[in-house]
Amino acid sequence: MARLFPIPFALWLVVTVAWFLGADGFSVGTKTGQVATIDFNRKYDYEARLLAPGIALVEDRYPELVRLTPAWIPYCWLCGSTLIDDVILQAATHRRGSWVYRVPAPDPNFDGWTNQRGIATALALAYDLNTGEVLSATRGSSVEERRAQLARKGLIPDDASRIDAFSLEPVSLLSEGCAIVQSAFFIVLPLWSLGFAVVLGVRRRRQPKT
Repeated sequence: MARLFPIPFALWLVVTVAWFLGADGFSVGTKTGQVATIDFNRKYDYEARLLAPGIALVEDRYPELVRLTPAWIPYCWLCGSTLIDDVILQAATHRRGSWVYRVPAPDPNFDGWTNQRGIATALALAYDLNTGEVLSATRGSSVEERRAQLARKGLIPDDASRIDAFSLEPVSLLSEGCAIVQSAFFIVLPLWSLGFAVVLGVRRRRQPKT
């Protein structure tokens, strides 16, 4: 009976090591041929680079400028210490001084959009890291009008102003896959320990006294 106690803790250790080694998941086979798989969902993980205190650039197909907030979970040191609070600027690819900005583009199809914050973010052209000022386009304005709006601030989306993300400090962004897996163990291990202690206590009481 006592040999069974460390099994979940050993499994937690193996899964955690596999995570840090970059595995996409962890599988355990059984004698019946069945396979149980823990998927780390790394496809939902993103890398982020710090631009200013509390502000980062999330590296995706179209980089997003985001506001960060501290992760509240107790094992944030394991899965990441910050969360994305909200998106400030989409497709943020250029910087001049304290301004981060994007290449002007036409409006997306706003039909059916009800989230006013999402609409405001889609219309944002630039963000000042020092003052928090957002330079926004008028809904329906042309690309030329938006380019001129940026130019009045001295913001030209050329190669010289393109952000080199690799030169920026990495951000410890919370991994959802890691958080989910660790949350499961965070719940299971104490319950396993409690249940094991109860079973041992009952068995000892049932043992005949000598």
